[in-house]
Amino acid sequence: MAAAVSGRHCLLAPSPSTCSRGHPPITSISFPLASRDRRPLKAVKARTWSGSLRAAAEGGGGFLGKSGRRSGNRLRSSHVGVRCQATKDGKIAQQDFTEMGWQALVASPEVAKESKHQIVETEHLMKALLEQKNGLARRIFSKAGIDNTRLLEATDKFIQLQPKVYGESSGSMLGRDLEALVQRAREYMKKYGDSFISVEHLILAYTEDRRFGKQLFKDFQLSLDALTSSIKAIRGRQNVIDQDPEGKYESLEKYGKDLTAMARAGKLDPVIGRDDEIRRCIQILSRRTKNNPVLIGEPGVGKTAISEGLAQRIVQGDVPQALMNRRVCTSSPTLNKLDGATNGAMDAGNLLKPMLGRGELRCIGATTLDEYRKYIEKDPALERRFQQVYVDQPTVEDTISILRGLRERYELHHGVRISDGALVEAAMLSDRYISGRFLPDKAIDLVDEAAAKLKMEITSKPTALDEIDRSVLKLEMERLSLTNDTDKASRDRLSRLDAELSLLKEKQAQLTEQWEHEKSVMTRIQSIKEE
Repeated sequence: MAAAVSGRHCLLAPSPSTCSRGHPPITSISFPLASRDRRPLKAVKARTWSGSLRAAAEGGGGFLGKSGRRSGNRLRSSHVGVRCQATKDGKIAQQDFTEMGWQALVASPEVAKESKHQIVETEHLMKALLEQKNGLARRIFSKAGIDNTRLLEATDKFIQLQPKVYGESSGSMLGRDLEALVQRAREYMKKYGDSFISVEHLILAYTEDRRFGKQLFKDFQLSLDALTSSIKAIRGRQNVIDQDPEGKYESLEKYGKDLTAMARAGKLDPVIGRDDEIRRCIQILSRRTKNNPVLIGEPGVGKTAISEGLAQRIVQGDVPQALMNRRVCTSSPTLNKLDGATNGAMDAGNLLKPMLGRGELRCIGATTLDEYRKYIEKDPALERRFQQVYVDQPTVEDTISILRGLRERYELHHGVRISDGALVEAAMLSDRYISGRFLPDKAIDLVDEAAAKLKMEITSKPTALDEIDRSVLKLEMERLSLTNDTDKASRDRLSRLDAELSLLKEKQAQLTEQWEHEKSVMTRIQSIKEE
């Protein structure tokens, strides 16, 4: 386990996957612009999803363009390019956009064609952005607290209100609003110091789109500040320097867990009996250089719990000023993953050594003693970056204290009551009879397994009741078979079956009543504990 992760940095050339096999990749899209001096054919007044929205429907004549089929979120076509005033040569070119932004732009004419619209406008681009699977636009809106499903439905409603054109000219003209949107996105790109127009630039440009974007965001109470904050939370300090930046955003969230956020939400178990190890980690992390502790211990002794305990102390403010408001993020489960991944200069260990040595990146490693000797000690330069913290197996008495601290969590999860005697026996019996594993992990597993078995017996039919039910069914089938026989032996057996069935059904009713009562009591107890 490591407490930080370095995201991969990739430089991707324009992908030929955006075109069909046998055709060159689409490098630009070209349509004639809608006439500048034309007037709106009519104004459509409609009641929108949360208020009144005036949609000015635009028309125009022009050009019969070829349009390809859209596969997923991409348009497949051999046709080339959207001409406008957004660039010096009057063309929107692929080399100006990130891959995700370009895919949405290429897909927007197909959205217009499906809706039987002659002019490709900003609403068609918005729908293409929202339809991208795991797209950046959806992540931005989700971070801002917007339901993407409702946003897509609202966009669809607006699209359906626009005048339709039947024929092959659908999606054949570039609208003035979309042209202006691309120009504003280019200005946001320059403002952010980026090299390519990305999805976030297009989203920000919608805040100035008077015909569609402004009203849409107003109805969803989405402000420019909220969008900017969500984009900042996703991008961090990164700049768009290649055509695939979206894949590098939120790397820690994708490949690791934020332990401080989990501690703040109360999702971490309490850490008991590891105060010395946690204090030693805090001391090492407070150093100016080589401030990277490595927790060395056998599997199951609680190395990960020490990192969780540190995260809980940071949330509580029980750390030195240098560690206040820091984030503890887990990425790799073991430290040995840092070394030898590629057996060369580009493995994770060699990439992180300079940052670890200068104190720019503080990393908490966790590994066993054998793995430490095998992977870390063989690289003296990497070993010098870490300060060793040995984590021993707790005693039986310490294990009992740990189990007592965890009891409430397991009772709440399983909906059963765990007695103190059961915790003591779990620690003692696991230490005595389970070899090859270490405390407190094997004792915790014992309690968890027993509670799960009891929960299964309570919520499902108990074994004793299930056996009686099967016996009753068996005797009833035998009784049914004997009813047609008239000999004396069959009649005697039938009378004995009736007496036996009577006793079993009486016992069956008692056990069923007891089971239903216990189940209702446990349900009430669990609901009270959850409250």
